[in-house]
Parts: sequence; structure tokens; C-alpha cells
Amino acid sequence: MRKKYWIFGVFILLAILQIAVSASRIRKWEDVLRTGTQLRLRTEPVDPYDAFRGRYVALDFEEEIVSAKLGPDLKWGDEVYALLREDEEGFARIEKLVKVRPAGGSYLRVKVSYIGIDSSGDDEKIHLLFPFQRFYLEEEIAPAAEKAYRTSNSEDERDAYVTIRIKNGYGVLEGLFIEGKPIVEFLRAEEAKGEDG
Repeated sequence: MRKKYWIFGVFILLAILQIAVSASRIRKWEDVLRTGTQLRLRTEPVDPYDAFRGRYVALDFEEEIVSAKLGPDLKWGDEVYALLREDEEGFARIEKLVKVRPAGGSYLRVKVSYIGIDSSGDDEKIHLLFPFQRFYLEEEIAPAAEKAYRTSNSEDERDAYVTIRIKNGYGVLEGLFIEGKPIVEFLRAEEAKGEDG
């Protein structure tokens, strides 16, 4: 009989531990969203065959490929900190890549996924992996969102971007924007245009 109580006690303890770990992670991301610094990142066109899976939009970013001059002595797999600054249009740009956590300022923890020469053969590039690659949506609007994102992010248009919140190196996606409007608002406006036309 004691063995049953002991097993039950261990089970309860493990359940409480699992809930505590999950709650801690949720609290950390919610804190970043609530109190973190907001930045905008330009997105890049994505292969249409891999642009949308299930209920999320797959994202690529301009700043995921930078000159190797911004982070000398880095190698594949390194976890580094990208020091960010806002350009004249208000978009985040990587100023430098460092291995040691900065004491302050805006920075994001990223991973080096590849280092190689760019297609022009002139400059060595560092390919980075950002901690966010998917923007989740409600299932009902997902197909329209995928189409709008792909269209607005073509080589000609390039007017899609995301807002992120960063704090202490952690980053959380906040919103996806097309033509300066949140994706849901943009889709409503497009639907209204279609009904009027």
C-alpha cells in the first residue's frame, strides 16, 4: 500500500514540476511582449511551395544574411548576439555580431547557420537563424494571408514586415504587417475592395 502512495506522490511532484516549467516559459515570453523594445524587421520573399504550412506563415528576413565583417571569427553553429540599430526608415539593422552578451542596448540572440561567399563572389556572408520563423494565424484566414503575404513580398513590392519585441536577447514576434496595416486589417480592407468592385 505504501508503494502506491509513493508512486502517486512522485507522479504529483512531476506534474507540478512540469506545470511550473511551462508557466515559467510562458511568463518569460509574456514579459518580453509586455516590456521589451519594439523593432520592425523587413521580410524577404519565400519559396511559394514552403510559404505556408498549416496555420502559420513561414518568414525569412533581410537581416538573416549579413557581411562576415560584422562578426569576424565566427563559425557554423555559434550562438551570438546581434547588436541592432534602427535605420532611417525605422527598420532594425544588424550593426555587429558578438559572442559575449552585451551589457545594454537592443540585441537579439541568434545562431550562425552558414558562412560562405555570396552569389556575386565578392563578399563572405554570414547566414543567421532568428529565433522566430513562423507567424501563426487563425485557420479561417490562413489561405488569404498566405496569398497576400506572398504577393506583397515579391521582388517588386517588398512592403511586408513584422514587429518584434526584444528584451535581454530574447525576441518574440508581435505582428505581421502588409502596406503598413496589421495582416487581419489588410485582409478586411482587401475583402471590402472586392465587394465594392
